[in-house]
Amino acid sequence: MSQAVDPPLPWHAELWQRVQARRRSDQLPHALLLCGVAGLGKLRFANALAHSLVCAQPDAQGSACGTCSPCRLFLAGSHPDISRVLPEDEGKSISIEQIRALREFNALSSYGGGHKIVVIEPAERMTMAAANALLKTLEEPVGKTLMMLVTTRPGSLPATVRSRCQRLDFAVPTRTAGAAWLQQHLEACTAQDAATLLALAQGAPLRALQLQQDGALEQRAKLLADLRDVALGKSDPVAVAERWHKAGMKQAWLWISSCVNDMLRLKFDAAPSLLNNIDVAPLLDELARKADVQALFRWSDRVKQAQQEADVPLNQQMVLEDVLIAWERQFVTVREASRPTP
Repeated sequence: MSQAVDPPLPWHAELWQRVQARRRSDQLPHALLLCGVAGLGKLRFANALAHSLVCAQPDAQGSACGTCSPCRLFLAGSHPDISRVLPEDEGKSISIEQIRALREFNALSSYGGGHKIVVIEPAERMTMAAANALLKTLEEPVGKTLMMLVTTRPGSLPATVRSRCQRLDFAVPTRTAGAAWLQQHLEACTAQDAATLLALAQGAPLRALQLQQDGALEQRAKLLADLRDVALGKSDPVAVAERWHKAGMKQAWLWISSCVNDMLRLKFDAAPSLLNNIDVAPLLDELARKADVQALFRWSDRVKQAQQEADVPLNQQMVLEDVLIAWERQFVTVREASRPTP
């Protein structure tokens, strides 16, 4: 009984066909740079290609069979012709020592007599010293070695590294295709839910899937309710900041930034189709109408600054308090003007 083989995703079809055509003509490059926003399945593509290259009997489309001896080694994570380089700990960089270790791997003969494959992900996490060490390998490729660098930020890599790789750009699928795929993979997912999740995920279906599994829509609803209550003077910004801090703010900053951007769009009469949070557009419109546009721009800048400071050793609860107090102040004049005259 073979294990499941993850094939390329539907929106990978064109890139997959292009790479497989080069494979059939024995013209694969020695290095590929896989680029695109998070959630498009770039690493899945790299793994599928690595699997395809070590398989003894791939099908006509180049997909691995999943049953031969090399496939069984691949599925067990022990194929000797494949090396994976990733940060050793969450939040850490890929070190020069990890890149230097590839020299020994490249010097060994291929177990299957075919390609030796290196997958580096996320490539932008390499230190400058590691990238420079990799450059030496890219300049002097050994035999049938294929190096795949997976990144969401290709511009973070040195130009010398990028120039020695053939770039594959992963495009966001159309909304229709992305929503159809998402509904196939989520139980009881309505077309509206799929559209909302995709908008929040910048159109990336795998990211949208993860957001749903993490209960993102429910978390965002609670956050928006807090923002509304702080704006209306019904909640204390300090108390809300304490609650948010305990719940963790990494994702919350993204929600806040997304919502304030939509509020700014509404200030300039943007069409609903341009909003990322279209399902809560009435609430955002209500808040936008009560806020001054210049104050919104200033608050948006403060949120972006807070996002950048999220991993800095600061008192994050105080940062939250500062942001929410600034948010409340935008609406003080509006609240006072709406009070009945005694």
